[in-house]
Amino acid sequence: MCRLLLLLCVLAPQAVAQSCPSPLASGDWSAVDGYALAATDREERSIQHLARYLHRAGRSDGARIRAAFRWTADRIAYDVDALTGRRPSQSADTTFAARMGVCEGYARLLVALLTEMDIEAEYVDGWGLPRNGTAAISPDGLHAWVAARAGRDWILLDPTWAAGGVARGRFIARYKPEWFATPPDDFARTHIPTLERWQLLASPLSLADAVARTEPLAECLDAPGQTTRRNPWNSNVSQQGEGPPWALTHGVRFRLLSPVPPDGYTAGTRAAIRVQVEGAREVAIFDGGVLNQELRASGDVWSGRVRIGREPVRVAVRMARGEPWRMVASVHVAD
Repeated sequence: MCRLLLLLCVLAPQAVAQSCPSPLASGDWSAVDGYALAATDREERSIQHLARYLHRAGRSDGARIRAAFRWTADRIAYDVDALTGRRPSQSADTTFAARMGVCEGYARLLVALLTEMDIEAEYVDGWGLPRNGTAAISPDGLHAWVAARAGRDWILLDPTWAAGGVARGRFIARYKPEWFATPPDDFARTHIPTLERWQLLASPLSLADAVARTEPLAECLDAPGQTTRRNPWNSNVSQQGEGPPWALTHGVRFRLLSPVPPDGYTAGTRAAIRVQVEGAREVAIFDGGVLNQELRASGDVWSGRVRIGREPVRVAVRMARGEPWRMVASVHVAD
C-alpha cells in the first residue's frame, strides 16, 4: 500500500519463529547500529548528507540498509495526533524535517535514504494485522513498509513497528529489531501488501486468507514474483436492486455511482466522483496520504470534481465526528 493511504498504523505485534532462512535477520549488527545512531546534526542536515554518512556504515548493501533502517526507527517519532486530526504531508522531506510521521512517512523516508545510496527500494502499502484477538480489518489496519534489495536478494522491513508503539495516546519509543529483514513467511502473517508480489512468497496469501489466519507456506523468494494480482479494497460485494453493486467494508455500506475507467484514472486529469453511502457524516477523497477533497452531500449521495494525482484515489468515510477515516474503496491511477 506509494499510495494514498491515510495509513493509520496498528501497534506492532511480536514476531514469531521464522521458517524461511533470512541471513540478514540474524548476526551481530551492533557496530552498524552504533555508527548509524552516532550521526550528528552535521550529518543530519539533509537527506542527502545523511545518506552519504550512512553509506559508510559498511561495505555491503545489507549493512547500509541496516544503518538507514536503524536511524529511521530511532530518529522518527510516530505522529499520534495524525490518528484523529488532519494529516500533514507524509513525503520523505516533510517527515525528515519534522522528525515525525505515520507509517507512510517512515516508509517513504527510508526509501529515499536507500535510493540516495543507490540501493533499490520499494514503498509497499497494504494492511497490518494483529497476531492475536480479532482479525477484523479496521481503519487502523492500513499500513506501509519497505522492500529493499540487498545484493541479489530482496528483504522486507517495517521501520514503523521497529520504532515502538502507541499506548494511551502517546508514542512509546522502543526499538524492535525483529522487523528488519523479517522472513517473508513470518512477515505475511501480519503484513498483506496491495500487490501480492511483495510478499516474496511463491504462494502469496490473499487478504481473506490472512484474516482467516491461514498459515503461509515456507516457500520464500529472493525477488518479487511476477504476479500483478492485487488484493481488493472492497469486500462482501452484493448486487441488490438496480445500479452498481453495493459493498460492505469496515462496517460501511456504499457503492460507487460514477463510472471508473477500465485502466483506472489518469494522473493530472479531473474526475467527477459520486458515491452513495448509508449513514455517513463525512466522505472525502484521499491522495497519497493527504486529504484531497471533501465531497458534498445530497441525501446519501456524495459528489465532487477531484484532481487526480499520481497515487491511487481512495474513498474515505467518517460515520461520526472525530472518528478515524475509514478507507472503503481504492481506484488505480495510470501513469
